[in-house]
Amino acid sequence: MNKKLSSEEIQKVLDSLKGNILIVEGRKDESALRSLGIRHIVKINSRPIAKVATDVDSMAEKHKNREVIVLTDFDRTGRRLASQIRLLLQSRKIHANSRIRRDVMNLGISRIEEMASMPGLPGTFLEGRISREHSVSRKSNFGGRDD
Repeated sequence: MNKKLSSEEIQKVLDSLKGNILIVEGRKDESALRSLGIRHIVKINSRPIAKVATDVDSMAEKHKNREVIVLTDFDRTGRRLASQIRLLLQSRKIHANSRIRRDVMNLGISRIEEMASMPGLPGTFLEGRISREHSVSRKSNFGGRDD
């Protein structure tokens, strides 16, 4: 992606994910999204996509939400998997929101697990690390002399 998004634009995309049912590839993707406050997640974990669709169908019934977001990675394998899952969900009358998937793709990441460390997000690991390093450098100058 060429355009650098502001933290407000990034936060808007993340807010659009909250409250929706998300399908991700694995444990790291789920952990990254949970760290951002997203809760309704179904992992594929190398399971047959028919089983994933059944789990999504159950969750959709439970949460009265017939729309999901397929957040597989944006590589060739992830795109192929997303396409297969979308077709299977459509046959079950569940809408896969492609617009939000594109919005996430426009964040400039290639893997979903990268979302947890995106710079500029409040509360992200990277922001916390930068803040701590900055405060340490002001106090101790990283062990350098204060001439």
